Amino acid sequence: MRILITTATYPPSVNGVAYHVQLLFNSLTQLGHKVMVLAPDNPNVDIPEAGIIRYPSFSSPIAENYPIGIPLVSLEKIRRFKPDIIHTHHPLIIGSLSAYLANKLSIPLFFTNHTRYQEYIKYYLPIGTKITEKIFNHHLKNFSQKISRIICPSPTIQQYLQKIGILNTKIIPNGIDLDNFCPKIQSPTNLSLIFVGRLEKEKRPTSLISFALQLKKTTPNFRLTIVGDGKLKPILEQQVKSLNLNKNITFTGIISRPKLSNLLNQHHFFISFSTSEVMPLTHLEAQACGLPTIIPKN
Repeated sequence: MRILITTATYPPSVNGVAYHVQLLFNSLTQLGHKVMVLAPDNPNVDIPEAGIIRYPSFSSPIAENYPIGIPLVSLEKIRRFKPDIIHTHHPLIIGSLSAYLANKLSIPLFFTNHTRYQEYIKYYLPIGTKITEKIFNHHLKNFSQKISRIICPSPTIQQYLQKIGILNTKIIPNGIDLDNFCPKIQSPTNLSLIFVGRLEKEKRPTSLISFALQLKKTTPNFRLTIVGDGKLKPILEQQVKSLNLNKNITFTGIISRPKLSNLLNQHHFFISFSTSEVMPLTHLEAQACGLPTIIPKN
C-alpha cells in the first residue's frame, strides 16, 4: 500500500505525537509499504530525509514543539507518489489540507486523534474557554464528515468524540518499540520515581514538586528524576532549590529513546499528574519496562 502521512510535528521536535508518527513511518516501511510523510520544516534539519517532505512553518507562540505550518506542497508531487490513502495526525491546518488532497485524489482519509484538545484549550486559552471549545468541536465535527474513520488510541477519547456527535471512530491503541523498552534487572536502594514529558503547563509538572514535598515528610531519601524540557523548567528548578529538594530531585533534560529505556529501569515507579493525555507513549514505555504508573484517577 502507498500511504501518505501528514503531521504538524515530527522529529527532531520532541513530543509524543512526533515520535509516534516516526515510529509509524518506520514500522510501515519495514512491513513493505511505501510511505511518504508531510511534516513541518525544522532549523535542525539541513539534509534531505528519505520519505520525508518538509513544508514551511514558523514557531508557535503557544507551543514551540508544534510549529504553525504553511503546507505549500505541490499537488503534482503528491500525485506522482500516487497514495492509496492519507493518514493525518492533526485536525487543523494540515488536516484541512489532507481533506483537500483526499478529495482531489478520490482516496480515503484517516485521522488519529492523539490529543484531548479541550484540555489544551483550558490551559492556553483561559479566557473564552467555553466558546472556543464549542467552535473547535464544531470544526472537529465538520472535519469528521470528510474522514473514512477516526482512530482513537483510547476508549476515553472515543467516548468524548461520541459525546459531541462524532461516531465514525475505531479504537486502535498506540504501539511502542518493545525491542528497546523491556524490563532489565536493576535494584535501586531508595524509593525512586521518574517522570518523562514536556515541562509545560498542560502536563502539570508543578504538581510533581508539591508531591515531592509531601513525600519527603515520610520518605526523606526518595529520588525523583524529571526527564524533559520546556518553558517551566527554570521555574521548577527554582522551586526545587527554594524548597531544599535538590538532593531528592534531578532534572536530566531531554534523553534519547535508547538511553531512556535504561533510565526507566533504574526506578521503581513512573509518575505523572497530567490530565491531558490520551494514550501517552511514555506511560506505555514505563509499563513495558515493568514500572507501575502513578497517575490521576481520571
